[in-house]
Amino acid sequence: MRQPIEMSAREPASVDGLEQGELARLYTRHAPAVFARARRLLGDETQAWDVTHDVFVRLAARRKPPRAPVRYLYRAVTNACIDRWRRADGRWAVPLDEAPGTRDPRQAALARSVLRALWADLDETDRRIAVLRFVDGLPQREIASILGIWRRTVGRRLDRIIARARALAEEPS
Repeated sequence: MRQPIEMSAREPASVDGLEQGELARLYTRHAPAVFARARRLLGDETQAWDVTHDVFVRLAARRKPPRAPVRYLYRAVTNACIDRWRRADGRWAVPLDEAPGTRDPRQAALARSVLRALWADLDETDRRIAVLRFVDGLPQREIASILGIWRRTVGRRLDRIIARARALAEEPS
């Protein structure tokens, strides 16, 4: 397992407006949680480290620290993982037939088919909402806060996502 990066005294005092001490403090405090979330979403330790790195590089490029660093990091790691999924053509890290409740190969195949079709139909906001709700189990209020949208908007979008998933599951193959 990689160890957190320590900043040396030779490095500049700031990185594009974010104080080195503030960046180091945020990294030390939050990098393990960012890594754990990325590993959970991606199912791969190497990719999780890459995403963790990318998230903190983006943070360092900011002109000033975010007002709500935990919310920013949570959103940034989720977005980075979704971006990786998109570049991987929607391939899932954990095979669905290994997930609980999908022991029957026919059910697992149907679940994979429905999820692939659903993922392809969703826009970026709906994908983020789906991950935050169905992977992380967050309530609508927290999802709304993380994404900066109204809770009722989250509820309506979840209703549409679920209805679309049901319709895809009922379509003949």
